[in-house]
Amino acid sequence: MRELLRFDSPVQYTGRRVATELQLHGQTLRRGDLVVPLIGAANRDPARHPDPDRLDVAGRDGASISFGSGAHVCIGALLTRIEAEITFRQVLQRWPHLRLADGSPQWADNPAYRGLTALDVVTG
Repeated sequence: MRELLRFDSPVQYTGRRVATELQLHGQTLRRGDLVVPLIGAANRDPARHPDPDRLDVAGRDGASISFGSGAHVCIGALLTRIEAEITFRQVLQRWPHLRLADGSPQWADNPAYRGLTALDVVTG
């Protein structure tokens, strides 16, 4: 579950205001400036994730910032992960031969939030 969140974060970016003036990569950021952290890109950072464009649900720890971190962590993150794990487990127990159907997934047209509008599957 965590690796899926790292691989394709449901939230691609967010906005934050700079709390105190600082230098970052040669740029001065002043108090109140808006910064837009790219969560989807950070989750694919090769300095933190070897082979970041490969989905590996069995072999990675799945560390990501999809639900934020520190003081900005989503308070519903744990509940969301538990619900998703239960749902995936139940679906796979009910349909053990579940696979993707021919065709492409249909994605919502929203640059900030990734989500499917349709995903065709075959159960047998």
